[in-house]
Amino acid sequence: MEVLNMEALNMNVPQFINEIADIIEADPRTLSLESNFRESADFWSSLVAFTLLTFLEDQYGATLSVEELIECQTLGDLYSKVSRVGDEAKKQMERDK
Repeated sequence: MEVLNMEALNMNVPQFINEIADIIEADPRTLSLESNFRESADFWSSLVAFTLLTFLEDQYGATLSVEELIECQTLGDLYSKVSRVGDEAKKQMERDK
């Protein structure tokens, strides 16, 4: 797995929430890790989902399947999944050295 942005893998929760809020067009002040990101979106559609998946891959190197995105209900679920993928990518990069 190629990680495009190593600094992004050291993401923090407020940064992550702000970035997702921008994509789903929600007020980040109303969001937390417990927020259901689909219900928090002004309008949820397959285009928003695709944009989110593309962003996660571009920004964090986290390639999630549609099924994995569907499994995520809250921002915390999504954050955990992206963090796990990032941790796996870091380990792989260290093994490849």
